[in-house]
Amino acid sequence: MLINPFYVGLMGASVLVLGYAWPAKKIKNPRKSFKNWLFVLGALLMLIYSYFNYLLGGAIFYIFLQLLANLASLFLMLRINKKASIVFIILASIAFIGASLFYFEDFSTVLFIIGLSLIAVGYILDSGTVKRNVMLCLGSMFIAIFSYIEGNMIFLYLNILCSIFTIFHIYKLSLKKKY
Repeated sequence: MLINPFYVGLMGASVLVLGYAWPAKKIKNPRKSFKNWLFVLGALLMLIYSYFNYLLGGAIFYIFLQLLANLASLFLMLRINKKASIVFIILASIAFIGASLFYFEDFSTVLFIIGLSLIAVGYILDSGTVKRNVMLCLGSMFIAIFSYIEGNMIFLYLNILCSIFTIFHIYKLSLKKKY
């Protein structure tokens, strides 16, 4: 393969960490948020990584799961109704959990699906809110646990970093609400 999937995944992960680290600000138009664009680009790179990984023998299932995050980014940027978007993500996640248990993987994959689903819901929620950052944080924690079980230290550390950044944003946003 001409392009090493590891480097695509590393670029995607780096963009996502930058997105998590970027200040959490309230914004009316999601397309005007640099943080949101980092999430869109990071999710796209992770989709490409999943595809390349599939070409090298990885599970096609992870492409479908990554599409969930990409759809959530699209829903956000196109300003599609939040409730409808979240219902779609939840229903798709339930279907993926059922499929993973029936066809593909063991129970640890459910942690990954839950984590990615929480992140997808976080993408849809309004920027600069505690709710959004809680979803992103919980999602990263679930994926960190999955990564630990799978022995994938790069994604373990990536998601620990993402969790730390969102905890910091939750703290800062909570301080703003008090005053």
